[in-house]
Amino acid sequence: MNIKVIGHLDKNYIENTLNKTKRLIKIPRNLHIYFLENINLCYSIKLPRNIQKRLKIACLHKISFSFKYKNRGVIIIYMDKVLAKKEDSLIGLLLHEISHINQINKGVYKKVLEDFENIMGRNHQLFMKLKYEKRDLEWLFNDISTISILTLKDIYANNELVKNKLTKYLITYYKLEFDRKICPRPVFYGDLKKSAQYDLDLIRLVFEFELSLISVILPLYKTKRAHELVRYLSKCYESNINKVSKKCHELIILYFRDFKKKNFNKEFFNAVFRKVYSVLK
Repeated sequence: MNIKVIGHLDKNYIENTLNKTKRLIKIPRNLHIYFLENINLCYSIKLPRNIQKRLKIACLHKISFSFKYKNRGVIIIYMDKVLAKKEDSLIGLLLHEISHINQINKGVYKKVLEDFENIMGRNHQLFMKLKYEKRDLEWLFNDISTISILTLKDIYANNELVKNKLTKYLITYYKLEFDRKICPRPVFYGDLKKSAQYDLDLIRLVFEFELSLISVILPLYKTKRAHELVRYLSKCYESNINKVSKKCHELIILYFRDFKKKNFNKEFFNAVFRKVYSVLK
């Protein structure tokens, strides 16, 4: 494992946190982790030329992330002031990103993308028949595609951590993550179909919100600490999470019925697109 700390960060704190993390999860070979004091320092990371462009695009999102290039796993950790003090949250983030690398190594995400390609054409044709501006539909389809792929990847990564009894760190990390990034966002539960006639971006916002919750809640659903996260999210959003569960009922049933089955990925993507289509038709 290769570690690089960029900026004025507490190296002892980072080293101690990494040592605790290594005792919890198997570290993949040739893993490179970059700890950044400021997310803008992301652009200073030097990688092989043919992947530098991909790195710069990922840096634009201004969040921690991970990816694999040939035999090299890369994790970028943005150490904001909260992560620099909350060790369990940092461990949770590291576990989450390392789990992503492990899923890539197992070929899980390759199959996710292959299965998405398999169902994309039929769903795209269905979308383009809707009575909205074709340019807006194309944009929305691409966004929903990206959100659903990222959601499914998070489900696999989080499920692996829950299976290995690392729920404590996962919940601690997500409490921080939801509080920092998603809680302040407006969420709309009115007449979506009517509202979408004026702004399709509303559809993206609502589904991004719902699927971000699904990616966490589903793997944790049957754990003893699931209720802790649900209570927190209800307070965080000033919203009834049971209502979100009802809206995502088909995805929840699908997960518990078919998660380990061969066609789960395809059924998941189709269910997401059916849900979006039903709102817009």
